[in-house]
Amino acid sequence: MYWVEERLRQGSVDTSQRIIYDFFLDTVKRSAPSRVLKDFQSLFLFLDLPHGQRVQQSVEDLVASYNEQEFRYTLQRCCYILINNWTVSGHTDSIVPLINLFSPSLLRKTTSSLKVNTLRCWVHNFVKSDAFQSLRLFCSHHVPELFADLHIAPWSRRFSIYFLAAQYSSAQSSLEQRQAAAALVRQIKHEFRQNLALFTARHGERAIDPTGLGRQTLELVQQMLEWRGDHSYQAIAEQFFRSGQ
Repeated sequence: MYWVEERLRQGSVDTSQRIIYDFFLDTVKRSAPSRVLKDFQSLFLFLDLPHGQRVQQSVEDLVASYNEQEFRYTLQRCCYILINNWTVSGHTDSIVPLINLFSPSLLRKTTSSLKVNTLRCWVHNFVKSDAFQSLRLFCSHHVPELFADLHIAPWSRRFSIYFLAAQYSSAQSSLEQRQAAAALVRQIKHEFRQNLALFTARHGERAIDPTGLGRQTLELVQQMLEWRGDHSYQAIAEQFFRSGQ
């Protein structure tokens, strides 16, 4: 009978998650970002949304299931639902207020409600997790100021974003994460190609090198590509190595 109870419990969790996702998918398209942010805070920090009793009950049921892992997954996916829609609609300025909602000072405050205390504890644990840091790193491509306190150089930042995009392309990630990854990779490639074309076209002029490799190295790479002809990649690599010595 245990497996029957477990399946029923998981079915209840799945239903609650779907109601929560549908709520934010609907409200982010119909409401102003300020309204969406207020609803997000009311649900995930105060567990109090008078005009959304059904979704509030779903969050309460999720907390009552005592499945913190599923709760974190739900919270993270809701963040991506909002970020993806705001990116498409041109409201990326709402990303910072969303991240700022996860205030440690508020999350540490206790109330007389066991459910609210459990909720804030789980949200606080999410904020301390690698998943939240990855979320901030991902958002930093759209909002650079979110990246300021991570103390990573711009060169490292660009390749960190590629690494995150590869992670989010995993089949284990939510649909919203995979969509965000695909969009981010396309955007990064487009920006990099544009900047590289601009840099190489302005030979001898002041221009930003998007590769971080330096003019001399890029010229050497260009020479190798022009020299390639029928040579194998191994021969090109060996010639490149000799030229750099």
